[in-house]
Amino acid sequence: MSSVKNFLLGLWKNNRPECICFGFLIALALFAFGVHEPWYDEIQAWQIARTASWYDILFRIPHFEGHPPLWFVLLAIPAKAGISGLVALRFIGMTTLMLSGFLIIFKAPFPRWIRFLLPFTYFLFIQYGIIVRPYGIMVLLMILLAMAFPSKDEHPGRFVGLLAALCACHLFGICIAGGITIAWLLEIKNGRRWAEFLRGLWRDKRFQWMLGLLVWAVLLMIDTFPASGTEADNKPYSLAILLNSLYYVLLGLPPDAFFTNLHKYLVIKKFSLLLDVSQFVMLAMGLICWTVLLAFLPKKKWKYLLFPFAMLACLMSFYCSMHHIGLFAVLVVWSFWISLNDAPFIYPKRPQPVVYIARVLLVFAVFVPLCWTAHQLWLDTYLPVTNSRNIIAFLKEKGLSDKRIFCAWGRRFLNGQLVPDKIYSQTWAVQLNFYTPHNMFANFHHGGKKAYNSFENLEGEDAASAFARWKEGGIPEVLVGEAHVEAIWPELSRQDYIPVYRMSMYDFWKFDPPTYVPGFIYVRRDVAQQLGLQDISLMQPYGAAR
Repeated sequence: MSSVKNFLLGLWKNNRPECICFGFLIALALFAFGVHEPWYDEIQAWQIARTASWYDILFRIPHFEGHPPLWFVLLAIPAKAGISGLVALRFIGMTTLMLSGFLIIFKAPFPRWIRFLLPFTYFLFIQYGIIVRPYGIMVLLMILLAMAFPSKDEHPGRFVGLLAALCACHLFGICIAGGITIAWLLEIKNGRRWAEFLRGLWRDKRFQWMLGLLVWAVLLMIDTFPASGTEADNKPYSLAILLNSLYYVLLGLPPDAFFTNLHKYLVIKKFSLLLDVSQFVMLAMGLICWTVLLAFLPKKKWKYLLFPFAMLACLMSFYCSMHHIGLFAVLVVWSFWISLNDAPFIYPKRPQPVVYIARVLLVFAVFVPLCWTAHQLWLDTYLPVTNSRNIIAFLKEKGLSDKRIFCAWGRRFLNGQLVPDKIYSQTWAVQLNFYTPHNMFANFHHGGKKAYNSFENLEGEDAASAFARWKEGGIPEVLVGEAHVEAIWPELSRQDYIPVYRMSMYDFWKFDPPTYVPGFIYVRRDVAQQLGLQDISLMQPYGAAR
C-alpha cells in the first residue's frame, strides 16, 4: 500500500495539471455513464455473452456478427456469473476509457493542450468509450502499440502480441494490424535489393513472429466469414455502389473523422462519373486533409498510416457504419504518436500558407469533436435511446408482462415498408429482454432462453415453418412494434389491436437533430377492454422522457 501511495503522491507532485485533467475525465465519464442508456449494439453483444453457449460464442456467432469472438468472451465472464448487464458494461467501458485516457494525458508525445483535450473528443470519448463496444479495446491497443513501437525490433514478440490482440477485436483490427505489419516488413527491407532481403528473411525472428500473426489472422477470418443468409450475404452490391463507397472512404471519411458530416449529406447520392457540387466539396475537403497530414507526417512514417488505411478502405468499401469513421482518427493519432516518440512536436519547414492551414485544421480537428461530445451528453440527459426501462414498467403496471407477447419481425426497407412474410431482426425483443430475467416474447427464439438476434434471414419455407411454430401457442394478446400477425392468422387484421403505448426511441449523431423513431405497443381489443386500456393514438406519449 505504501508503494502505491508513494506512486500517487509522486504523480501528483510532478504532474499536477495532468492529474487534474485525469480527474475531470473520471468525473465526466461517471456522469456520461449515468445518463447514457445502452444502445442496441451494446445490448446485443451482452445478450450473446449471457445466453449463448460457449461453442456458439467461439465458432458460430462470429459468422453472423462479423467480428471475432474476443469481445463476447470478455463479456461472457461477468454475464455468465450473473452480474448485471448495466454494471458490467459500465465497468468495462470505464476501465478501457480510463486506461486510454491516462496513457494519452500522461504519456502521449503531443503538446499539453492536445493531450488534455484528445480524450474528450467525440469518437474516443463517446463512440469508443461511453458506448461500450470492442472499439474501446482497439483504441487502448493502438496506444499500447504506439508506446511499444520504438522497441518493436528488439522485442518483436511483445509488438506482435499486441497486433494479435488487435486482430481478435474486429475485422477492422485485422486490417489495421495487417497494414502495420506490411509497413514494418518494408522498414526491415530498408532499401536492400529484394533478392538479398528475401534470402535472409526466413532467419529473421521478426518475420517468424509475423508468420505466426498471419496464421492467427487467417484463422480469425475463417471463424468470421459470413454465413449464408446473413445480412452481409444478402446485401446488394454493384460497381456503382462500390465506387461510391470507395470514393467516400478515400476522400470523405478523413474530414468526417474530425470536423465534417459528409457521410450523411453526400454519401446517399448515387455515384456519378460527372462530379457535381457535393462531390467537389468532398474532393476538396479530402485533398486538403491528405495534403496537410502527409506534409507534416515524416515521410518514413507515411507507410504506417497509408498501409493500414488502404486495407481499411478495402473492407469499408463493402461495409462501413458511421461509428467506424472514427477509426481514421485513431490511425492519425497512432501515426503522429510513433513519429514523435523520440522528437519534440515541432512544425517541419513548410510554406507559410500550408502551416496556417494546418494550424486551423488542427484547432478544428480538436474543438469540433469536443462540441460533438457536449451535444451528445446534453441529448443523453433528457432523451431516451430506447426507453426500454419505461416500457417494461408500463407492461408490468398494466398487467401485460405475463400475456402472450409478439415482437416485430419484418425487415424495414428504405421506403419504410415492412415485409411480414420474412423474419429478420427482432430489435425490440433484444433491447427489452436486457431489463428482464427471461425472454418475454413468444415469437423470439420460439419463447426459448436465447435473448439475441441471430441475423438469420428466414424466408419461404423456413419462415413458414417458424410461423407454424408461433401459431401453436395461440393468438398473441400484445404486440411490440409493427408485428403483422395477419401473415400468420389471415383472419386477423390490425383493427383487432389498438395502440396503448407510444414507444420513443432516438438516434444521436454529431450535431444532427435527434432522430425520432416511432413505435407502438398494441393490445388485442378484447384484452384492452378487460384491462381498461384506451387507444392512445391522439394522446401524449407515456414516459417519453426521463
